Amino acid sequence: MNTKTVYIYDKNGVFVESYMCQESPLEPGIFITPENSTPIEPPLIPIGSAAVFSNGEWSVFSIPTPTPPVIAPPTPAELQAELVASAGIAMAKLDVSISRILRKGIAVPADINAYGDALREIFIGKDTTSTTLPAAPTDYPAGT
Repeated sequence: MNTKTVYIYDKNGVFVESYMCQESPLEPGIFITPENSTPIEPPLIPIGSAAVFSNGEWSVFSIPTPTPPVIAPPTPAELQAELVASAGIAMAKLDVSISRILRKGIAVPADINAYGDALREIFIGKDTTSTTLPAAPTDYPAGT
């Protein structure tokens, strides 16, 4: 059975792939070819380019490099919302620590109380000038 190479292009004429078609068993000399194909071989296509079939011939066009999207910096309101959310998470963690301290019958140290108060001020919106969370205490009572 004889074969013949044709070149397939999409609905816009852009080269897709080469295709080996077969000769019709009912009509010798006639090849069964897919739609949107041509026996005309496209030229060498450099990287970053595409071959387009139009009006019986191939043309090569450069594919424009997409411009990366511009990512706007967060607004002050978005930064504040993120800080408030982070304060809420830090408060939840602190509550666990305070619970452990109290279960041991130990008084909550002043620096831990002050840290919790500062987080709460951010969380409830009373402190709107802070841009970061306060430093967490590092010296927790032993065994907590």
